[in-house]
Amino acid sequence: MHEWIARHVWRSRAESAPDKWRRLSFLLEVDGDVAGSQDLKASDFPQLRIVESASWLGERFRGTGLGKAMRAMVLHFAFQALDATAAETESEEHNDAALGVTRSLGYQPCGDRYAQRVDRIDHMLWSRLTRERWALLRNGYGLDEVGISGAERCLPMLGLGETR
Repeated sequence: MHEWIARHVWRSRAESAPDKWRRLSFLLEVDGDVAGSQDLKASDFPQLRIVESASWLGERFRGTGLGKAMRAMVLHFAFQALDATAAETESEEHNDAALGVTRSLGYQPCGDRYAQRVDRIDHMLWSRLTRERWALLRNGYGLDEVGISGAERCLPMLGLGETR
């Protein structure tokens, strides 16, 4: 595993609390290599039930459908295991690949902002997918049946109690 990924995951775990998840990370492994990661984060999730997703996909895995599959699986986890009411994401205005994944999964535009970077200012586009829209569209994602096991063990760390 890349050292920076391990640091990112452990730092995120250390900085998370039940009322604010810095990052709940899911890693994608292909033939023993870390191909990417899909993260969920949230503030006041037990009350708001809204998650935000973020992802990274290694360059050689881009354009293969893995980015969409990763996002679809983490959405399934958010809506099924965590009972989220909505998922949000943001992408740089010029990141056509990320925006394509977002649109293909049924997200709808919901706002924008400008983000200051070291060497530039980026126009960021926000999108939202509601639980109801996900339920209508998820069978068209082109994935086999997705199952979840063991999620109940992490619910207390996410402020959700012992059982759902």
